[in-house]
Amino acid sequence: ALARQLHENGLREVSGDLVGDDTAYIWDPYPPGWAESDVRREYGAAVSALTFNDNSIRLLLLANEETGEPEIRFDPAVDYYSVSNRMLTQPGSGRPHIVGVGQPRELILGGGMDVPARLSVAVDDPALFAAFAFRQVLAEEGIAVRGVARARHRLSTLEPLLAPAGPTLATRQSPPLIQILQTVNKASQNLHAELLLQEVGRMAEGHGTRAAGFRRLAEFLTALGIGPDEIRFSDGSGLSRLDLVTPRAVTGLLAAMWNSPHRQAWLETL
Repeated sequence: ALARQLHENGLREVSGDLVGDDTAYIWDPYPPGWAESDVRREYGAAVSALTFNDNSIRLLLLANEETGEPEIRFDPAVDYYSVSNRMLTQPGSGRPHIVGVGQPRELILGGGMDVPARLSVAVDDPALFAAFAFRQVLAEEGIAVRGVARARHRLSTLEPLLAPAGPTLATRQSPPLIQILQTVNKASQNLHAELLLQEVGRMAEGHGTRAAGFRRLAEFLTALGIGPDEIRFSDGSGLSRLDLVTPRAVTGLLAAMWNSPHRQAWLETL
């Protein structure tokens, strides 16, 4: 829809590179305590200020109607990953699965050719993935991009945050925060919880970092009588194996939310 709007507004060509800019947050995609197996799955998707399709992509494995050979499709249909197909045809080879991720951006498939099947994998660089996707849909709308798709990251708060140059061509308004929280809680959406933590830090201190978000979280919990000796957080979602909370901290938070003016809105997220 955004690409179509740009075409309707008269855009016909992008002369330079198409840059996926996630510098609103410091590039630190995986919190401490996440396992290597987590980060390949959609529930452990990399955390990035520029997020598209929850930073994951699905593989649909189908049998070709004419030849019977396996056919691989991506959803969304973005040319981000290549596929190295090492699936076996022998009976008993098991279900298809992703063996690993090679370089550059190569998915290695193993197991048996038991199709149809649906697999999902988290992308390694969400800002680059978003740039690839946007470049592709621009081309589909007849807007030529002369340069390549690439990502821009900021690795430290010491690096300056550059303001966007040039005119704003289109914008998208976020849903209300309460709707985002409903998705986080009802779907146990780890990525969105991580993004909220860093957005709290960005709004409070000007830099999207976990550390800044944790400082605000500690202030909030301290005001409820929950001290620093009762909590230890390494991420915003709870996926980290390093997270620890006491039973008293949990019940104290629940009691505080029950007695808060936001009780009904909070209950509706559960």
